[in-house]
Amino acid sequence: PLPSKQYSGFIHVEDGPGGQDIYMHYNFIESQGSPKSDPLTLWQQGGPGSSGFGFGYMAELGPFHLSAESMAGVGEGGVPKLWRNEYSWDALSNILILEHPPGTGFSYCAAKNGTAVPCKWNDETQAEAFLMELQGWFELFPEYAEHDFYLTGESYAGLLLPNLMHQIATKPNKINLKAAAIGNGCTGTPGQSVENPGTCNLGGDFDEQHN
Repeated sequence: PLPSKQYSGFIHVEDGPGGQDIYMHYNFIESQGSPKSDPLTLWQQGGPGSSGFGFGYMAELGPFHLSAESMAGVGEGGVPKLWRNEYSWDALSNILILEHPPGTGFSYCAAKNGTAVPCKWNDETQAEAFLMELQGWFELFPEYAEHDFYLTGESYAGLLLPNLMHQIATKPNKINLKAAAIGNGCTGTPGQSVENPGTCNLGGDFDEQHN
């Protein structure tokens, strides 16, 4: 049984940065305590491109965990066994997980005819999209708009979240941001360049912006 209500769906952002239409996949877990008054915490996985659903939800902070034992005796078409996470963050807060940037997990970009296309991002444009996605989520769940809002994440979130914080601080919005916490954050390497991109780069062109 679910310890609290959970929601999953897509936020559609038309004409995002670079003219991309965005279909942002979200998981929302209501607090096990008092969802109407408890804070709202966003979790951002690293990568860029690691799934907040596959890792954050299913291996770190969500109400359930999957493990190697989950698959024991599971045949083709079987259902893995879930384990309750006694340290789940939804014991204290409403939890929002966005599979960001689009192209991650179930999130994707689309042409105007709805056909999925490769997403194009750098650190600045993903932050613009991030704010648009958040505003789209608050339109779906307006009852949470005035809750204390916290940003959390790990690894490449050390670049994704500060850029989002800059967007929140400088662009019109009503987000009630209180604080941010980043674990094991990768914030770039002093002296890095496009030719020597530093420790945050995964070999692609995503993070050339912060060079």
